[in-house]
Amino acid sequence: MSASAKLREKLAAKKKSIQANSGQRADVMRIPMGKHKFRILPAHKDAADDQFWADFGLHYIKGDEKDATSGRNKVKAVYVCVDKTFEKPCDVCAAIEEAARHASDDEQLELIEEAKCRRAEILLNVVHRNSSDKSNIAQILQMTPTTFEKVIDIMEEYPEMIDPKEGIDLLITREGTGLNTKYNVMPAAKSEPVPDEVLDTMTNLQDFVQQEHEDGLKKALSAVNATVGLLVDRAPTAKAGTKAIASKPTKVEDDMMEVMDDELLDGIEDAEFEEAELKATGTDDAVASTGGGAGDDLDDIDDILADLDDL
Repeated sequence: MSASAKLREKLAAKKKSIQANSGQRADVMRIPMGKHKFRILPAHKDAADDQFWADFGLHYIKGDEKDATSGRNKVKAVYVCVDKTFEKPCDVCAAIEEAARHASDDEQLELIEEAKCRRAEILLNVVHRNSSDKSNIAQILQMTPTTFEKVIDIMEEYPEMIDPKEGIDLLITREGTGLNTKYNVMPAAKSEPVPDEVLDTMTNLQDFVQQEHEDGLKKALSAVNATVGLLVDRAPTAKAGTKAIASKPTKVEDDMMEVMDDELLDGIEDAEFEEAELKATGTDDAVASTGGGAGDDLDDIDDILADLDDL
């Protein structure tokens, strides 16, 4: 193996490590307003089985500090709900239940109630056909369980729906906002095959939802307990029989703020996250990296890899 090939291997491994430890593995997009054509892709080639979707639930924990513009309580921590995502005991859920027993007024009870993860959202690898700049790569699309149920209904009629060559595209229309948001899903009149190179850009969703990390859990537990004046008196530990959580943060707070839907958290993204966290790309409502940190490291590595390819 040549020196440049060895270096390329090391750099690729380093890039993968940075992505795993920073949470910058992929962006997540919501279904944009209006009518959009999507192709749902099959399971990732490295997936353990043929499940092409992943459940993903998050806790959004607010404090008593108010946003100066909206007047809403600011979010202090965001953390994966292990119960809704993996069907395992969730320390944050337990902390929320305990905090509810110590609440002394209606405001505290409201904050505790809002910290609960009501349900898991559904993540899918898709091709956004009418994207202005990402129509030739796979993206992660987040949708509500009720919308995914409509997708399942279509797949029951078209069993080959997710086949890259023989499958069909879907038209998904989003109308309304907040609790009045509606999604309509129907087969597209015309579909196109998915090139092999697009499949190479897919994200392993089962790896992507592994967002547990000790620092994030500590922050979430502290935020929950702070709503009622409790203190976290010990570091959290992984429960017996479950996978130990990572000690390094995955930047869930930065990169995953958008994994929500309007029906579940009406108005939060508009008032608290949109300007700071989101940057639309073409017709996509995708989360953009907020700059700095691991993103700069990845850019540097990508530049070096590109130079090596030119050798």
